[in-house]
Amino acid sequence: MLTIAICNDLEQENYKLKELLIQIQIRQNFDFEIDIFKNSQKLNESLLHKRYNLILLNIVMTGVYQTEIIDNIRLTCPNTLIILISDFDISLKKICGINILGLLDRPIDTIKVEEYINQVLSIKNNKNNFSYQKQGYMYYLSVDDIVYCEVSKNNIIIYLYNNEIHYRGTLKKAWEQLQNHNNFIMPNRAYIINLQYAIVTPAQIELKKLYNLNTNIGRTYKEETLNRYHNYFKKETSATKKEASKKAIYFWV
Repeated sequence: MLTIAICNDLEQENYKLKELLIQIQIRQNFDFEIDIFKNSQKLNESLLHKRYNLILLNIVMTGVYQTEIIDNIRLTCPNTLIILISDFDISLKKICGINILGLLDRPIDTIKVEEYINQVLSIKNNKNNFSYQKQGYMYYLSVDDIVYCEVSKNNIIIYLYNNEIHYRGTLKKAWEQLQNHNNFIMPNRAYIINLQYAIVTPAQIELKKLYNLNTNIGRTYKEETLNRYHNYFKKETSATKKEASKKAIYFWV
């Protein structure tokens, strides 16, 4: 299911957007849940207990720029994408920064709306995404952003480069998603580590200057861990050699 919020003080435009989304939902054969808010205060109240995959936001309502609600969405819902509805230039996107998927000019372009929805569905269904559930809602992040995962009692902590995410779960479930990516290893029952950030020896693993983590490789995990590491290292070395070879050919020519 795709959860979508429309926050717009123009009732007729809201009706048109909802009709468009329902048509796209039928064509895509994918369930949408659509909520409509006539002001940012109502949307803020909803965000206290509900998360959206996508928010279509009128950037100017009652003559006021809605930058405050954008900041709140970023703070409370970092995975939510935003489409701005505006009469203004696309440069407004740069002012608002991250999370902004795109801008809808008026009059609303049906084809453009569907293009954006396809992008959201693509992100949601991307096999390179890691999904987790928190407070009844699904969240997604790129596996490339994960430095390592740690289990703490019944909670999983995902460490990103400059942030961390906590949710209730098991390391086994997390590993079911990450084991298909050759740059991850599970050296023991406590951690899953991204090899892009790790230094591996036959006995232990240390992270490169990011976190104060140094962990042993468990006896029952050792064979698979070292095999995955060697396969990853071999692949990375091969890719580096190919790139160097391309550069050599380029300079030779």
